[in-house]
Amino acid sequence: MNHSERKVRELNAKDSEWLERSNTIGYDILDWYNKNKELNPRTLDAAFQKWKLDKTDNKAPENLIAVGLGSLFGKYIKDHKKCRWAVITDSFGTDFALVSETGSEVYPINSVWKRIDPSNQDINFFEPIWTSVVEKEFENLSK
Repeated sequence: MNHSERKVRELNAKDSEWLERSNTIGYDILDWYNKNKELNPRTLDAAFQKWKLDKTDNKAPENLIAVGLGSLFGKYIKDHKKCRWAVITDSFGTDFALVSETGSEVYPINSVWKRIDPSNQDINFFEPIWTSVVEKEFENLSK
């Protein structure tokens, strides 16, 4: 698939329901690892670090960490910046992304999947993505 075959699709009802369920999972993960449901890039990093270091039998499965924390990061971005969720299909596959009004994109769920890999030592990434990408490229919501 070349770049011209890239497709951007708006969310349908099923996508929105899936994101809502994923957010619920994310809040449960925050509660489990941080003992509260406060949502911001720092609390997401803290929960991910605790998960990475978790050696117990109760450790959350990778897919729940990726979709839960990733979708919550997306929710946080959407709550603070002018952007929309979209489903993007390109040569890498199909994924949920947040698209800013200027066309910048961030892939919060995929960002988590990348760091789940045991060889990836990057355990602080929500806050750096927020400060280096989102703060610079996504416009603030005017409140």
